[in-house]
Amino acid sequence: MFSLDLRSLAVFRIAWGLTLIADLIFRWSTLREMYTDEGFFTRQMSFDYLESLVGPAWSSMFWSLYWISGTPEFATTLFVVTGLLAALLVLGCWTRVVTVGLFILLVSLHYRNPLVMTSGDLYFKTLLLWAIFLPLGQVWSWDAWRSGRKVANQLTPVVTLATAGLIFQIITMYFFTGISKLNEVWFQGDAMWYVLRLDIYITPFGRALLEYPFLLKLTSWLTLFFEVAWIWTLLVPWKNDWFRWINIVVFASFHIGIAMAMSIGLFPVICLLPWLALLPGYVWPGNAEPAPRRFASWIELSTVGRLTRLICILLLILTVVWNVGNIKHPTTHRLQISAIQRVVFGCGMDQHFQMFDKPPDHNPWFVYEADLKDGTRLDLLTGGEITSQRPESIREIFPTFHWRKIHRNLVSSKLEFLRQPLADYWVRQWNERHGPEQQVVSLRLVCYMEEIGPDYNEMNRVSLIWGSFKSEQSEPGSLFDQMLKQNGDLPF
Repeated sequence: MFSLDLRSLAVFRIAWGLTLIADLIFRWSTLREMYTDEGFFTRQMSFDYLESLVGPAWSSMFWSLYWISGTPEFATTLFVVTGLLAALLVLGCWTRVVTVGLFILLVSLHYRNPLVMTSGDLYFKTLLLWAIFLPLGQVWSWDAWRSGRKVANQLTPVVTLATAGLIFQIITMYFFTGISKLNEVWFQGDAMWYVLRLDIYITPFGRALLEYPFLLKLTSWLTLFFEVAWIWTLLVPWKNDWFRWINIVVFASFHIGIAMAMSIGLFPVICLLPWLALLPGYVWPGNAEPAPRRFASWIELSTVGRLTRLICILLLILTVVWNVGNIKHPTTHRLQISAIQRVVFGCGMDQHFQMFDKPPDHNPWFVYEADLKDGTRLDLLTGGEITSQRPESIREIFPTFHWRKIHRNLVSSKLEFLRQPLADYWVRQWNERHGPEQQVVSLRLVCYMEEIGPDYNEMNRVSLIWGSFKSEQSEPGSLFDQMLKQNGDLPF
Protein backbone atom coordinates (compact mmCIF):
# COMPACT_ATOMS: atom_id res chain seq x y z
CA MET A 1 0.00 0.00 0.00
CA PHE A 2 2.72 2.48 0.94
CA SER A 3 5.50 1.56 -1.50
CA LEU A 4 6.68 4.13 -4.05
CA ASP A 5 8.96 3.44 -6.99
CA LEU A 6 12.13 5.51 -7.05
CA ARG A 7 11.68 6.37 -10.74
CA SER A 8 8.15 7.61 -10.06
CA LEU A 9 9.54 9.75 -7.24
CA ALA A 10 12.15 11.13 -9.66
CA VAL A 11 9.43 12.10 -12.14
CA PHE A 12 7.47 13.70 -9.27
CA ARG A 13 10.62 15.67 -8.33
CA ILE A 14 11.13 16.93 -11.87
CA ALA A 15 7.47 17.85 -12.35
CA TRP A 16 7.31 19.63 -8.99
CA GLY A 17 10.36 21.74 -9.79
CA LEU A 18 9.05 22.68 -13.24
CA THR A 19 5.67 23.61 -11.76
CA LEU A 20 7.34 25.94 -9.26
CA ILE A 21 9.29 27.61 -12.07
CA ALA A 22 6.01 28.12 -13.94
CA ASP A 23 4.41 29.52 -10.78
CA LEU A 24 7.23 32.05 -10.38
CA ILE A 25 6.89 33.08 -14.03
CA PHE A 26 3.16 33.71 -13.56
CA ARG A 27 3.79 35.72 -10.38
CA TRP A 28 6.66 37.70 -11.93
CA SER A 29 4.38 40.25 -13.61
CA THR A 30 2.82 41.09 -10.24
CA LEU A 31 6.02 41.06 -8.17
CA ARG A 32 6.08 44.82 -7.56
CA GLU A 33 2.34 45.09 -7.02
CA MET A 34 1.89 42.18 -4.61
CA TYR A 35 5.26 41.48 -2.94
CA THR A 36 6.83 44.91 -2.30
CA ASP A 37 5.99 48.07 -0.36
CA GLU A 38 5.64 49.94 -3.66
CA GLY A 39 2.59 47.92 -4.60
CA PHE A 40 -0.95 47.32 -3.46
CA PHE A 41 -0.20 44.86 -0.63
CA THR A 42 2.55 46.36 1.52
CA ARG A 43 4.20 44.53 4.41
CA GLN A 44 2.14 46.54 6.90
CA MET A 45 -1.06 45.49 5.15
CA SER A 46 0.17 41.89 5.29
CA PHE A 47 0.67 42.25 9.05
CA ASP A 48 -2.78 43.82 9.48
CA TYR A 49 -4.37 41.05 7.45
CA LEU A 50 -2.77 38.29 9.53
CA GLU A 51 -3.82 40.08 12.72
CA SER A 52 -7.39 40.19 11.45
CA LEU A 53 -7.24 36.40 11.01
CA VAL A 54 -5.67 35.17 14.26
CA GLY A 55 -5.30 38.24 16.48
CA PRO A 56 -2.25 40.00 17.92
CA ALA A 57 -0.44 36.67 18.45
CA TRP A 58 0.10 36.24 14.69
CA SER A 59 3.78 37.25 14.97
CA SER A 60 4.55 34.12 17.00
CA MET A 61 3.17 31.87 14.24
CA PHE A 62 3.90 33.34 10.82
CA TRP A 63 7.23 34.16 9.22
CA SER A 64 8.50 35.23 5.81
CA LEU A 65 11.86 36.18 4.37
CA TYR A 66 10.00 38.77 2.28
CA TRP A 67 9.33 40.75 5.46
CA ILE A 68 13.04 41.57 5.82
CA SER A 69 12.75 44.27 3.17
CA GLY A 70 9.96 45.75 1.05
CA THR A 71 12.09 46.85 -1.89
CA PRO A 72 11.56 45.42 -5.38
CA GLU A 73 15.25 44.50 -5.56
CA PHE A 74 15.01 42.28 -2.47
CA ALA A 75 11.83 40.54 -3.65
CA THR A 76 13.42 40.03 -7.08
CA THR A 77 16.45 38.42 -5.46
CA LEU A 78 14.28 35.97 -3.53
CA PHE A 79 12.34 35.13 -6.70
CA VAL A 80 15.56 34.45 -8.60
CA VAL A 81 17.03 32.31 -5.80
CA THR A 82 13.80 30.31 -5.63
CA GLY A 83 13.90 29.74 -9.38
CA LEU A 84 17.54 28.62 -9.26
CA LEU A 85 16.83 26.14 -6.46
CA ALA A 86 13.82 24.83 -8.41
CA ALA A 87 16.11 24.23 -11.39
CA LEU A 88 18.54 22.36 -9.13
CA LEU A 89 15.67 20.22 -7.88
CA VAL A 90 14.74 19.33 -11.46
CA LEU A 91 18.33 18.24 -12.07
CA GLY A 92 18.53 16.43 -8.73
CA CYS A 93 21.50 18.41 -7.44
CA TRP A 94 22.00 18.31 -3.64
CA THR A 95 18.38 17.25 -3.56
CA ARG A 96 17.75 17.09 0.18
CA VAL A 97 19.34 20.46 1.00
CA VAL A 98 17.66 22.12 -2.00
CA THR A 99 14.26 20.74 -0.96
CA VAL A 100 14.62 22.23 2.52
CA GLY A 101 15.66 25.59 1.07
CA LEU A 102 12.73 25.59 -1.35
CA PHE A 103 10.32 24.85 1.47
CA ILE A 104 11.56 27.88 3.44
CA LEU A 105 11.30 30.12 0.37
CA LEU A 106 7.88 28.79 -0.65
CA VAL A 107 6.40 29.31 2.82
CA SER A 108 7.88 32.83 2.81
CA LEU A 109 6.26 33.56 -0.56
CA HIS A 110 2.86 32.32 0.57
CA TYR A 111 2.85 34.14 3.90
CA ARG A 112 3.93 37.40 2.24
CA ASN A 113 0.65 37.67 0.34
CA PRO A 114 -2.07 35.29 1.57
CA LEU A 115 -4.68 37.14 -0.53
CA VAL A 116 -3.63 35.26 -3.67
CA MET A 117 -3.34 31.90 -1.94
CA THR A 118 -5.47 29.02 -3.18
CA SER A 119 -6.05 25.52 -1.86
CA GLY A 120 -3.66 24.45 -4.62
CA ASP A 121 -0.89 26.57 -3.10
CA LEU A 122 -1.46 24.95 0.29
CA TYR A 123 -1.38 21.51 -1.29
CA PHE A 124 1.78 22.41 -3.24
CA LYS A 125 3.50 23.38 0.00
CA THR A 126 2.46 20.28 1.96
CA LEU A 127 3.65 18.03 -0.87
CA LEU A 128 7.07 19.66 -0.63
CA LEU A 129 7.08 19.19 3.13
CA TRP A 130 6.69 15.43 2.71
CA ALA A 131 9.21 15.49 -0.15
CA ILE A 132 11.91 16.59 2.31
CA PHE A 133 11.81 13.08 3.80
CA LEU A 134 11.56 11.18 0.50
CA PRO A 135 14.49 9.80 -1.57
CA LEU A 136 13.80 12.04 -4.56
CA GLY A 137 17.34 12.09 -5.89
CA GLN A 138 18.34 8.42 -5.90
CA VAL A 139 17.72 7.89 -9.63
CA TRP A 140 17.69 10.08 -12.74
CA SER A 141 19.58 12.83 -10.94
CA TRP A 142 22.93 14.54 -10.69
CA ASP A 143 23.25 13.16 -7.14
CA ALA A 144 22.97 9.59 -8.46
CA TRP A 145 25.46 10.26 -11.27
CA ARG A 146 27.95 11.86 -8.89
CA SER A 147 27.79 8.96 -6.46
CA GLY A 148 28.22 6.42 -9.27
CA ARG A 149 25.05 4.54 -8.41
CA LYS A 150 23.65 2.47 -11.26
CA VAL A 151 19.94 2.70 -11.94
CA ALA A 152 19.66 -1.08 -12.05
CA ASN A 153 20.84 -1.26 -8.46
CA GLN A 154 18.37 1.36 -7.23
CA LEU A 155 15.04 -0.01 -8.38
CA THR A 156 13.75 -1.52 -5.16
CA PRO A 157 10.58 0.39 -4.17
CA VAL A 158 10.87 2.35 -0.96
CA VAL A 159 8.50 1.96 2.01
CA THR A 160 8.84 4.46 4.86
CA LEU A 161 6.62 6.61 7.04
CA ALA A 162 7.34 9.42 4.56
CA THR A 163 5.91 7.43 1.63
CA ALA A 164 2.91 6.58 3.81
CA GLY A 165 2.64 10.25 4.75
CA LEU A 166 2.57 11.37 1.11
CA ILE A 167 -0.17 8.86 0.26
CA PHE A 168 -2.14 9.82 3.35
CA GLN A 169 -1.76 13.53 2.43
CA ILE A 170 -3.38 12.78 -0.94
CA ILE A 171 -6.27 11.01 0.79
CA THR A 172 -6.60 13.84 3.30
CA MET A 173 -6.84 16.53 0.64
CA TYR A 174 -9.68 14.83 -1.24
CA PHE A 175 -11.51 13.43 1.78
CA PHE A 176 -11.74 16.68 3.75
CA THR A 177 -12.61 18.59 0.59
CA GLY A 178 -15.48 16.14 0.13
CA ILE A 179 -16.53 16.34 3.79
CA SER A 180 -16.85 20.12 3.50
CA LYS A 181 -19.28 19.60 0.60
CA LEU A 182 -21.78 17.52 2.56
CA ASN A 183 -24.56 20.06 2.33
CA GLU A 184 -27.88 20.52 0.58
CA VAL A 185 -26.52 22.23 -2.55
CA TRP A 186 -24.22 19.30 -3.35
CA PHE A 187 -26.77 16.65 -2.35
CA GLN A 188 -29.33 18.17 -4.74
CA GLY A 189 -26.78 18.22 -7.56
CA ASP A 190 -26.96 22.01 -8.03
CA ALA A 191 -23.39 22.81 -6.97
CA MET A 192 -21.78 22.75 -10.41
CA TRP A 193 -24.47 25.05 -11.76
CA TYR A 194 -23.45 27.69 -9.21
CA VAL A 195 -19.73 27.16 -9.76
CA LEU A 196 -19.94 27.48 -13.54
CA ARG A 197 -21.82 30.77 -13.20
CA LEU A 198 -18.83 32.38 -11.48
CA ASP A 199 -17.67 34.28 -14.56
CA ILE A 200 -14.48 35.59 -12.99
CA TYR A 201 -12.97 32.09 -13.42
CA ILE A 202 -15.08 30.32 -16.07
CA THR A 203 -13.81 29.56 -19.59
CA PRO A 204 -15.99 29.33 -22.72
CA PHE A 205 -15.96 25.52 -22.35
CA GLY A 206 -17.21 25.78 -18.77
CA ARG A 207 -19.93 28.19 -19.84
CA ALA A 208 -21.02 25.75 -22.57
CA LEU A 209 -21.53 23.02 -19.94
CA LEU A 210 -24.44 25.03 -18.52
CA GLU A 211 -26.48 23.73 -21.46
CA TYR A 212 -26.36 20.20 -19.97
CA PRO A 213 -28.09 20.35 -16.57
CA PHE A 214 -28.19 16.57 -16.02
CA LEU A 215 -24.44 16.33 -16.68
CA LEU A 216 -23.87 19.04 -14.06
CA LYS A 217 -25.96 17.14 -11.50
CA LEU A 218 -24.14 13.90 -12.24
CA THR A 219 -20.78 15.65 -11.93
CA SER A 220 -21.77 17.07 -8.53
CA TRP A 221 -22.79 13.65 -7.19
CA LEU A 222 -19.75 11.85 -8.61
CA THR A 223 -17.45 14.49 -7.10
CA LEU A 224 -18.87 13.74 -3.65
CA PHE A 225 -18.58 9.98 -4.14
CA PHE A 226 -14.98 9.95 -5.34
CA GLU A 227 -13.73 12.52 -2.82
CA VAL A 228 -15.44 11.11 0.28
CA ALA A 229 -15.49 7.37 -0.40
CA TRP A 230 -13.51 6.13 -3.39
CA ILE A 231 -10.21 7.85 -2.49
CA TRP A 232 -9.85 5.41 0.43
CA THR A 233 -9.35 2.54 -2.03
CA LEU A 234 -5.72 3.64 -2.15
CA LEU A 235 -5.39 1.70 1.10
CA VAL A 236 -6.80 -1.57 -0.26
CA PRO A 237 -3.94 -4.10 0.17
CA TRP A 238 -5.18 -6.61 -2.43
CA LYS A 239 -4.16 -5.71 -6.01
CA ASN A 240 -3.29 -2.26 -4.81
CA ASP A 241 -1.82 -1.21 -8.17
CA TRP A 242 -5.24 -1.74 -9.80
CA PHE A 243 -6.85 0.69 -7.41
CA ARG A 244 -3.98 3.14 -7.89
CA TRP A 245 -4.55 3.11 -11.63
CA ILE A 246 -8.28 3.67 -11.26
CA ASN A 247 -7.68 6.59 -8.90
CA ILE A 248 -5.04 8.05 -11.20
CA VAL A 249 -7.34 7.89 -14.24
CA VAL A 250 -10.39 9.20 -12.34
CA PHE A 251 -8.72 12.13 -10.62
CA ALA A 252 -6.49 13.03 -13.58
CA SER A 253 -9.63 13.24 -15.74
CA PHE A 254 -11.32 15.27 -13.00
CA HIS A 255 -8.52 17.86 -12.83
CA ILE A 256 -8.09 18.07 -16.60
CA GLY A 257 -11.82 18.78 -16.79
CA ILE A 258 -11.44 21.52 -14.16
CA ALA A 259 -8.57 23.06 -16.14
CA MET A 260 -10.75 23.14 -19.27
CA ALA A 261 -13.76 24.65 -17.49
CA MET A 262 -12.11 27.09 -15.09
CA SER A 263 -9.13 29.42 -15.27
CA ILE A 264 -7.82 28.97 -11.72
CA GLY A 265 -4.09 29.17 -12.16
CA LEU A 266 -1.94 26.10 -11.55
CA PHE A 267 -4.41 24.39 -9.21
CA PRO A 268 -5.22 21.47 -11.59
CA VAL A 269 -1.53 20.93 -12.39
CA ILE A 270 -0.57 20.90 -8.70
CA CYS A 271 -3.27 18.32 -7.95
CA LEU A 272 -1.87 16.06 -10.67
CA LEU A 273 1.69 16.09 -9.27
CA PRO A 274 1.41 13.53 -6.43
CA TRP A 275 -0.25 10.99 -8.71
CA LEU A 276 3.04 10.83 -10.61
CA ALA A 277 4.72 9.53 -7.44
CA LEU A 278 2.12 6.76 -7.20
CA LEU A 279 2.75 5.35 -10.69
CA PRO A 280 3.63 1.63 -10.41
CA GLY A 281 7.23 0.76 -11.22
CA TYR A 282 6.40 -1.39 -14.25
CA VAL A 283 5.55 1.69 -16.33
CA TRP A 284 9.28 2.54 -16.41
CA PRO A 285 12.10 0.70 -18.21
CA GLY A 286 14.03 -1.81 -16.12
CA ASN A 287 12.99 -4.60 -13.78
CA ALA A 288 12.36 -3.51 -10.21
CA GLU A 289 12.63 -5.77 -7.20
CA PRO A 290 9.45 -6.68 -5.30
CA ALA A 291 8.31 -4.01 -2.88
CA PRO A 292 9.17 -4.62 0.77
CA ARG A 293 6.19 -5.71 2.84
CA ARG A 294 7.03 -3.92 6.04
CA PHE A 295 8.54 -0.75 7.45
CA ALA A 296 12.10 -0.99 8.74
CA SER A 297 12.11 -1.83 12.46
CA TRP A 298 13.22 0.75 15.03
CA ILE A 299 16.41 -1.24 15.71
CA GLU A 300 17.37 -1.22 12.02
CA LEU A 301 17.24 2.57 11.83
CA SER A 302 20.11 4.98 12.37
CA THR A 303 19.80 7.92 14.75
CA VAL A 304 18.86 10.16 11.81
CA GLY A 305 16.34 7.55 10.65
CA ARG A 306 14.71 7.43 14.07
CA LEU A 307 14.49 11.22 14.23
CA THR A 308 13.00 11.30 10.74
CA ARG A 309 10.42 8.72 11.75
CA LEU A 310 9.43 10.75 14.84
CA ILE A 311 9.00 13.88 12.72
CA CYS A 312 6.86 11.98 10.20
CA ILE A 313 4.66 10.60 12.99
CA LEU A 314 4.22 14.13 14.36
CA LEU A 315 3.34 15.47 10.89
CA LEU A 316 0.77 12.70 10.38
CA ILE A 317 -0.88 13.46 13.74
CA LEU A 318 -0.92 17.21 13.10
CA THR A 319 -2.32 16.69 9.59
CA VAL A 320 -5.27 14.70 10.96
CA VAL A 321 -5.92 17.00 13.92
CA TRP A 322 -5.69 20.18 11.84
CA ASN A 323 -7.99 18.96 9.07
CA VAL A 324 -10.55 17.63 11.52
CA GLY A 325 -10.40 21.02 13.25
CA ASN A 326 -11.15 22.72 9.93
CA ILE A 327 -14.56 21.02 9.78
CA LYS A 328 -17.18 23.68 10.41
CA HIS A 329 -18.62 22.25 13.60
CA PRO A 330 -18.29 23.61 17.16
CA THR A 331 -16.95 20.30 18.50
CA THR A 332 -14.24 19.69 15.92
CA HIS A 333 -13.21 23.35 15.71
CA ARG A 334 -12.05 23.17 19.34
CA LEU A 335 -9.09 21.11 18.15
CA GLN A 336 -7.50 24.25 16.71
CA ILE A 337 -6.19 25.43 20.05
CA SER A 338 -3.52 28.10 20.24
CA ALA A 339 -0.64 25.66 20.85
CA ILE A 340 -1.51 23.59 17.77
CA GLN A 341 -1.95 26.75 15.68
CA ARG A 342 1.54 27.93 16.61
CA VAL A 343 3.10 24.60 15.64
CA VAL A 344 1.14 24.24 12.39
CA PHE A 345 1.66 27.79 11.11
CA GLY A 346 5.21 27.93 12.45
CA CYS A 347 6.09 24.76 10.51
CA GLY A 348 4.35 26.06 7.41
CA MET A 349 2.11 22.99 7.24
CA ASP A 350 -1.25 24.75 7.46
CA GLN A 351 -3.81 23.28 5.07
CA HIS A 352 -7.41 24.13 4.39
CA PHE A 353 -9.14 22.04 1.75
CA GLN A 354 -12.71 23.28 1.22
CA MET A 355 -12.85 24.07 -2.49
CA PHE A 356 -16.34 25.36 -3.31
CA ASP A 357 -17.77 23.72 -0.18
CA LYS A 358 -20.62 26.21 -0.38
CA PRO A 359 -20.75 27.35 -4.00
CA PRO A 360 -21.00 31.13 -4.49
CA ASP A 361 -24.50 32.52 -4.85
CA HIS A 362 -23.35 35.82 -6.42
CA ASN A 363 -21.34 36.57 -9.54
CA PRO A 364 -19.15 39.68 -9.00
CA TRP A 365 -17.56 42.10 -11.45
CA PHE A 366 -15.79 45.39 -10.93
CA VAL A 367 -15.78 48.85 -12.50
CA TYR A 368 -13.13 51.52 -11.82
CA GLU A 369 -15.20 54.49 -13.00
CA ALA A 370 -12.84 57.44 -13.35
CA ASP A 371 -12.94 61.08 -14.42
CA LEU A 372 -9.75 62.36 -16.04
CA LYS A 373 -8.47 65.93 -16.04
CA ASP A 374 -9.23 66.34 -19.77
CA GLY A 375 -12.90 65.47 -19.18
CA THR A 376 -12.71 61.84 -20.31
CA ARG A 377 -14.75 59.30 -18.36
CA LEU A 378 -13.66 55.67 -18.50
CA ASP A 379 -13.19 52.40 -16.67
CA LEU A 380 -9.56 52.21 -15.53
CA LEU A 381 -9.65 48.42 -15.56
CA THR A 382 -10.65 48.07 -19.21
CA GLY A 383 -9.82 51.52 -20.59
CA GLY A 384 -13.27 51.54 -22.16
CA GLU A 385 -16.69 53.02 -21.57
CA ILE A 386 -18.21 53.00 -18.09
CA THR A 387 -21.19 50.68 -17.88
CA SER A 388 -23.11 48.79 -15.23
CA GLN A 389 -23.76 45.88 -17.59
CA ARG A 390 -22.01 42.60 -16.88
CA PRO A 391 -19.06 42.10 -19.27
CA GLU A 392 -19.26 39.25 -21.73
CA SER A 393 -16.23 37.69 -20.03
CA ILE A 394 -15.24 38.95 -16.57
CA ARG A 395 -12.28 36.57 -16.57
CA GLU A 396 -10.62 38.20 -19.60
CA ILE A 397 -10.70 41.70 -18.08
CA PHE A 398 -7.98 40.92 -15.54
CA PRO A 399 -4.35 40.65 -16.65
CA THR A 400 -3.54 37.61 -14.46
CA PHE A 401 -5.20 34.97 -12.30
CA HIS A 402 -3.76 36.58 -9.18
CA TRP A 403 -5.58 39.86 -9.86
CA ARG A 404 -8.80 37.88 -10.31
CA LYS A 405 -8.14 36.09 -7.03
CA ILE A 406 -7.57 39.33 -5.08
CA HIS A 407 -10.77 40.95 -6.35
CA ARG A 408 -12.74 37.77 -5.65
CA ASN A 409 -11.37 37.55 -2.10
CA LEU A 410 -12.16 41.19 -1.32
CA VAL A 411 -15.86 40.47 -1.84
CA SER A 412 -15.74 39.10 1.72
CA SER A 413 -16.82 41.69 4.28
CA LYS A 414 -13.93 40.55 6.51
CA LEU A 415 -11.50 42.14 4.04
CA GLU A 416 -13.35 45.41 3.64
CA PHE A 417 -10.38 47.39 5.03
CA LEU A 418 -8.30 46.35 1.98
CA ARG A 419 -10.68 47.73 -0.65
CA GLN A 420 -9.75 51.43 -0.44
CA PRO A 421 -6.00 50.70 -0.81
CA LEU A 422 -6.84 48.76 -3.98
CA ALA A 423 -8.65 51.79 -5.44
CA ASP A 424 -5.74 54.07 -4.46
CA TYR A 425 -3.26 51.71 -6.09
CA TRP A 426 -5.03 51.65 -9.47
CA VAL A 427 -5.24 55.45 -9.48
CA ARG A 428 -1.53 55.69 -8.70
CA GLN A 429 -0.68 53.21 -11.45
CA TRP A 430 -2.77 55.05 -14.02
CA ASN A 431 -1.28 58.45 -13.15
CA GLU A 432 2.28 57.11 -13.34
CA ARG A 433 1.71 55.85 -16.88
CA HIS A 434 -0.14 58.89 -18.31
CA GLY A 435 0.52 62.56 -18.94
CA PRO A 436 -0.72 65.62 -16.99
CA GLU A 437 -3.97 66.01 -18.96
CA GLN A 438 -4.95 62.38 -18.38
CA GLN A 439 -4.49 62.29 -14.64
CA VAL A 440 -7.35 60.83 -12.59
CA VAL A 441 -9.24 63.55 -10.69
CA SER A 442 -11.96 61.31 -9.25
CA LEU A 443 -12.70 57.60 -9.09
CA ARG A 444 -15.18 55.17 -7.66
CA LEU A 445 -14.46 51.47 -7.44
CA VAL A 446 -17.81 49.72 -7.72
CA CYS A 447 -18.41 46.03 -7.11
CA TYR A 448 -21.50 44.68 -8.86
CA MET A 449 -22.98 41.35 -7.84
CA GLU A 450 -25.57 39.29 -9.66
CA GLU A 451 -27.44 36.37 -8.14
CA ILE A 452 -26.62 33.00 -9.66
CA GLY A 453 -27.94 29.46 -9.38
CA PRO A 454 -30.67 27.30 -10.93
CA ASP A 455 -33.13 30.23 -10.69
CA TYR A 456 -30.70 32.64 -12.33
CA ASN A 457 -32.14 36.06 -13.13
CA GLU A 458 -29.77 38.74 -14.38
CA MET A 459 -32.06 41.45 -12.98
CA ASN A 460 -31.27 40.34 -9.41
CA ARG A 461 -28.33 42.69 -9.13
CA VAL A 462 -26.82 44.84 -6.36
CA SER A 463 -23.82 47.15 -6.20
CA LEU A 464 -21.43 48.42 -3.55
CA ILE A 465 -18.85 51.20 -3.64
CA TRP A 466 -15.58 49.69 -2.46
CA GLY A 467 -13.43 52.80 -2.52
CA SER A 468 -13.16 56.31 -3.94
CA PHE A 469 -10.61 58.92 -4.91
CA LYS A 470 -11.07 62.65 -5.40
CA SER A 471 -8.48 65.31 -6.21
CA GLU A 472 -8.92 69.03 -5.57
CA GLN A 473 -9.77 69.67 -9.24
CA SER A 474 -12.42 66.96 -9.55
CA GLU A 475 -16.10 67.65 -10.04
CA PRO A 476 -18.92 66.02 -8.05
CA GLY A 477 -21.06 63.23 -9.46
CA SER A 478 -20.49 59.85 -11.04
CA LEU A 479 -22.31 57.29 -13.09
CA PHE A 480 -23.18 55.52 -9.85
CA ASP A 481 -24.96 58.65 -8.53
CA GLN A 482 -26.87 59.07 -11.78
CA MET A 483 -28.09 55.49 -11.75
CA LEU A 484 -29.14 55.77 -8.12
CA LYS A 485 -31.28 58.80 -8.99
CA GLN A 486 -32.83 56.97 -11.93
CA ASN A 487 -33.72 54.05 -9.67
CA GLY A 488 -35.13 56.02 -6.76
CA ASP A 489 -31.93 55.71 -4.66
CA LEU A 490 -32.47 51.96 -4.42
CA PRO A 491 -29.81 49.34 -5.08
CA PHE A 492 -29.99 47.91 -8.60
